[in-house]
Amino acid sequence: MYQNKFVQSWSWLSASWKFVIITCLVLGIFFRFVNPDGKVYQYDETFTSLRISGYTETEAVQALTDAQLVTVADLQKYQMPNSERSVVDTVKGLAIEEPQLTPLYFGLTQFWTSLFGGSVASVRTLTAIFSVLAFPLLWWFCLELFGSPTAGWVAIVLLAVSPFQILYAQEARPQSLWLVTTLISSLCLLRAMRLQTPRSWIFYGLSSIVALYSFLFAGLVVIAHGIYVLIVERFRPTKTVLMAGLAIGVSVLAFLPWLLAILSNMEQVNVVTNWAIRDRMTLSTMVKVWLHHASVSLIDWGTFTFAKPIRLVLSLLGWGVRLLLVYAFYVLCRKTPSRIWAFVVTLTVIPFVCLLLPDLISGGTRTTAMRYFVPMYLGFNLAITYLLSRNLEIAPPPSVLQQRLWRGVTIALVSCGVLSCVLIAQSDRWWSKMISNNNPAAAQLINRSERPLVISDASSGDLFSLSYYLDPKVKLLIRPQCYTCHINRDLADIPFTPEIPTGYSDVFYYQPRPTEPWLDRLKQSKPFANRMKTVSEGFDNWLWKVK
Repeated sequence: MYQNKFVQSWSWLSASWKFVIITCLVLGIFFRFVNPDGKVYQYDETFTSLRISGYTETEAVQALTDAQLVTVADLQKYQMPNSERSVVDTVKGLAIEEPQLTPLYFGLTQFWTSLFGGSVASVRTLTAIFSVLAFPLLWWFCLELFGSPTAGWVAIVLLAVSPFQILYAQEARPQSLWLVTTLISSLCLLRAMRLQTPRSWIFYGLSSIVALYSFLFAGLVVIAHGIYVLIVERFRPTKTVLMAGLAIGVSVLAFLPWLLAILSNMEQVNVVTNWAIRDRMTLSTMVKVWLHHASVSLIDWGTFTFAKPIRLVLSLLGWGVRLLLVYAFYVLCRKTPSRIWAFVVTLTVIPFVCLLLPDLISGGTRTTAMRYFVPMYLGFNLAITYLLSRNLEIAPPPSVLQQRLWRGVTIALVSCGVLSCVLIAQSDRWWSKMISNNNPAAAQLINRSERPLVISDASSGDLFSLSYYLDPKVKLLIRPQCYTCHINRDLADIPFTPEIPTGYSDVFYYQPRPTEPWLDRLKQSKPFANRMKTVSEGFDNWLWKVK
């Protein structure tokens, strides 16, 4: 049935729309796979490589601390697949040190890298493949939700050139897999509600299990699904409600082993997610971030600086996208039955609200982490998709003028997406990698020396990231801080001040996030007092040269 509709819908398209769709698909695939190692391999991604190596951070930090003087190869040992370590070691490492990260993505990546190697390009290629798999799933999903092949084509076009999707398609983290499993579980739910067969509900239950093991916050999508079923069934105990409840209950039971690992290790979870609670933002700052949320899936200029007239135009475009998004949800809720609008609204709102309330009640910055809102961006895509598809030539609007207007809007949105993706493709840094953006420049300065020595008490993730850009000739004298364990953590504000060995042409001190007490102590310590010269080429207080 779906194959026939796919062929028929394609044959009905005009030549101009076929050109637009093919062009956007080609560009979308190109942007996902072009130069996969061009951007900095950032802090979080190094922990993906650590997990697929089979080592724990505790093992790595202990060994590197004991060795003190290490090479780049010694650091890279904990970033590459190891034939002596298996996927079991990967899962154990997650359960012990980062139980908030569910194991499916890391297990698949461990298998992938055992076949194709653990290079940056290899690891990121897998996430790009997941992102491309979302294209046919989204078309199929839109056909199930809207009953319109046209909506499917529009949704694919928007997804293909979405700057948010491009960014996370080239990041070695689970977001692209989460998008795929969200689409699969959502599609299975809609099919089960339509077919009402035991087999269809079994598929929904299985897809929910896979989604839960792909990303912890897939649980918020399951909650959104449950609320959606209740809304459609008018909060009555119908067969659909009972079957959906049974499927969700079974999926939660299947996820229980990992949930127990999380609950039994909550102290560790609190340690590694402390940033979301520790950091504070004013409400006005958070609102600015949320407004950025609202436009970044369609237009994103990153941190590029432009002339004032161009900045004004870009600002107007951003506000235009936000207003269009509001109007899209208005039209969706006014023009569609609850079976349609309730799905898009719950998928968009529930994950955001579930993270917003803790921020408002107890403080924190959960809602500023855009990687947590893959379902919300999917909801944005669906709302815009409905607005555009009902007003394009293949779904004729009331007037030719209105038809031309919405063609223009569609082309404008696609153009903004393509231009954003061009900027992303040729840039070596972006807001999604701010924590490690300066490492390539720091490494370049170090590599210029004939026999450089790097002294550091940075965290293991910072050192792993830096190691990707250092030449093999660089030696390191380090006392890494452990992100997921307590090794050296009590020394965070006490600088590492070893005796400086001889035989090196230049000595550097590397610490990307120094605190004021740390800096004061370093400047007063022996043998570094009065010998520290800040290397200031756009990243003060990351790297010092010891005179």
